Amino acid sequence: MRMLLLMRHGDAVISHPDAARALSPTGETQAKKAALKLKTACPGLCAIWHSKLERAVRTADIIAQDLSLERGALQCRDYLAPEGSAQEACKKIAAYDRDLLIVSHMPLLGALPRSLTKFPQAPSSFATGMIMAFERDRYGLWHLLWDFDPGMQG
Repeated sequence: MRMLLLMRHGDAVISHPDAARALSPTGETQAKKAALKLKTACPGLCAIWHSKLERAVRTADIIAQDLSLERGALQCRDYLAPEGSAQEACKKIAAYDRDLLIVSHMPLLGALPRSLTKFPQAPSSFATGMIMAFERDRYGLWHLLWDFDPGMQG
């Protein structure tokens, strides 16, 4: 079994162009809270895939640094853009056999739980900084284990 963590980037400032939007102070805090959760909930995490948009890159950087992951653990993936293909992402995820964090955006993140679990009623809404954790069973089926919303934490 392995764990897949889907995370929406931390809160970002409003600016243009969209791809260059930086994390707000709230977004930086969300990423740090997420790292604390992941430190205990997924100690085997060894890779973070993220989109090329600045807010996802920075979220992934904060988490990697707080978890003391090697720089090579971070990988930019074009198909993780907001309008990316859930089908392509699922194929890449299926081929990877270790614990993995994906930092991406809506609407792609909204489609991934349904695509992974094949369950039409799977959760599909992600607040900024939110994580959903899935585990793959021995039959290759994905199951939602838990979710974490740093905005709901004290």
